[in-house]
Amino acid sequence: MHDGGIGVSICGGQIVEASGEHLPGEFDTPALGDDQVEPTEDNGNVEVDAGGCGSGVSQIEARAPEHRQDLAAIERACRRAEVLAAEDRNHVYFLSLLFGVGIEHELGRDGRTDQAHKRESQEFEDQSEHRLTLSESRSRKNCPSGGVPTSVAQPNPLQVIWGMLRIRLTVRRPRPRATGIGSVDHSALGRVLDTIAASPAPDLTRLDGDLASYIEEVSAIDPDSLGTREALALWINLYNAGALRLAAEAQAQDLSSVLRVPGAFAQNRFRVADEELSLDAVEHGKVRRFGDPRIHGALVCGSISCPTLRAEPYVGSRLDDQLDDQMRNFFKGGGAELKPDGILELNRVLLWYGADFVRPGRMPALLPTTRRSLVRAIEPWTDINPDDVRDVTFRSYDWGLRCTLG
Repeated sequence: MHDGGIGVSICGGQIVEASGEHLPGEFDTPALGDDQVEPTEDNGNVEVDAGGCGSGVSQIEARAPEHRQDLAAIERACRRAEVLAAEDRNHVYFLSLLFGVGIEHELGRDGRTDQAHKRESQEFEDQSEHRLTLSESRSRKNCPSGGVPTSVAQPNPLQVIWGMLRIRLTVRRPRPRATGIGSVDHSALGRVLDTIAASPAPDLTRLDGDLASYIEEVSAIDPDSLGTREALALWINLYNAGALRLAAEAQAQDLSSVLRVPGAFAQNRFRVADEELSLDAVEHGKVRRFGDPRIHGALVCGSISCPTLRAEPYVGSRLDDQLDDQMRNFFKGGGAELKPDGILELNRVLLWYGADFVRPGRMPALLPTTRRSLVRAIEPWTDINPDDVRDVTFRSYDWGLRCTLG
């Protein structure tokens, strides 16, 4: 749910920056580096309280001393972010979202003080809440197939980043077999998708029972007994089915966004192989750990700006072709648009998860990458020549409720 800067995550309860402003001067900025330490594979239970960069690391370290090496790498990244913050206000904004680093000192680039930034932040929060109230008063019971973008309040980035860190330390890493036991029958999900495709404004509340039955059926399978492609297909389908149930819950309550549902992406919604999992946990703890960045074109979140839900379930035997097709459709459908002046506009999913495309072997990536590296990384699924790109901007993310297939 998906930070500022090209790096950390979510279309499922992601790190989201509140502003759609372009952050200039970053197209050729060097990446912060790849020296972060990957988490250990066997993780114990850890509870993380939201707090500042340093305080959060200390809290986790006190409760999970065996992860001291992992946490030291995260703390170094935070300190590096603070150094950049002293030099460039734009770095402050996106790194504060990425690492939970506060803006607590005079920056000087535009002559404004930290008090001025705090006032602006409060004003934005007040305006966002007002817009959300207005948009909810106009919300529709049927999940819209399109329409005017709706302004809604954004997820709290500090809560999101520490939630992701907790997932990295507590959710078991998937270990599918090189050759699994066979394939999984996803026909029940296929019937739900057929029903959604047949209506321009589907009533998801009528499909909630079918989705619940499918989730229960698939959750009884141990994904680690499957082959790699089959296991990844299962996790993607399971996540999307859960996201549809979340959208149905928002629809039933006449809410304008899935973000208005309490515990939307953080609440446990699945029990797979004796492990309780939320949508966030499935995305960041399971799906992203397969090291395939194409999943960012496949996971949906019941919102206007998220990738389009595929009209068929993912299956292991055709997964590579399906994911490539999803990525191409995602970019052709507005995920990437090169303007005549050489400005490349990208979906904000690429802001949150860009580092996954540049460093797929280190997914889920925490540190950001450069925009030029991102442009070259997504080239296989676009018709855009990286040499034609002068700069990159990211569109604002619209969390208004929507569920469409493509």
